[in-house]
Amino acid sequence: MGMAEIEKAENKKKWAIACSASDIPIFMQAAWLNAVCAHPNNWQVVYECDSNNVIIAALIIHLENKKFYTRLGAPHLTPHAGIWFKQTHFKHRYERYHYEKKVIASLIERIPKATFADIRLLPQNTDAQPFFWAGYSLGARYTYQLEIENNREHLLKNMNDNTRRNIKKGEAVYSVCSDFSLGVFTNLLDASFNRQDKQSAVPKNVWQRLEQSEEITSKRLLLFASDKTTQLAEAAVYIVFDNQTAYYVAGGCTAEGRKNGALFFLLWQAILKVPTKVKKFDFEGSMLPTIEPIFRGFGGEQTPYVVVQKTKNPVWSLLESIK
Repeated sequence: MGMAEIEKAENKKKWAIACSASDIPIFMQAAWLNAVCAHPNNWQVVYECDSNNVIIAALIIHLENKKFYTRLGAPHLTPHAGIWFKQTHFKHRYERYHYEKKVIASLIERIPKATFADIRLLPQNTDAQPFFWAGYSLGARYTYQLEIENNREHLLKNMNDNTRRNIKKGEAVYSVCSDFSLGVFTNLLDASFNRQDKQSAVPKNVWQRLEQSEEITSKRLLLFASDKTTQLAEAAVYIVFDNQTAYYVAGGCTAEGRKNGALFFLLWQAILKVPTKVKKFDFEGSMLPTIEPIFRGFGGEQTPYVVVQKTKNPVWSLLESIK
């Protein structure tokens, strides 16, 4: 192992320790990345430390070596893994801006070279100017975030009529449980993709690694809608959460479950069941035109997040768009 690889390994060890003690988003935590990346060496972390050698900011890098090129992007099931900042108090706003721009610029300098880079920042990463100044193009994607802290009993009032109807329809037909196996969950995912003549891009061994990680299973809900009559699972959702936010990662249902509002019912149950410390419920996947109206109907706030991209050759950018 060369010096560069030793340094990467040491950085990841230090980051794993920081994850156990800090308020770091789950998609940036070492346990999550070890599970969702095809190979543990595919991810690395670059960070800034203070004078006491404590990490104060970090950027997660996921780099894959393809056959003819290298790609820097997000691993499976990871909507964003932008720049985390340790909470720091500033007397004046301009001081915070100066500090963050300086730190971001330093992190950018250490991003590995890649044929194509696609980095999805966190919703709270509102300042992407240093990326623009470094030659990256800026774009936006959207999710919906629902404020749930101290408010869950009032959320039904803010949903649209169709969402409330589907939740009530599901409540009449299904009970919520977590007794089914991971295989039942992946079969329900496949059922949803099969109806669209598609296949899931997430290998089943990714789900298996997530379920083998105690650090992840302690921060997830795997819920099923079980038919009250047949006791069969007609839908399932996979939810993960950190200290601030719960995220809808994936879900699937049978044709019967779709007709009976099973996913609406389960999403509502998930909102009610995540720990009370969680302040927000984030509906990921909100860029798909067939899915966005469903998430919008729950009454959440449309929330943008920045995507920064850079390529050595415009042809690669076109190929990525087609992909």
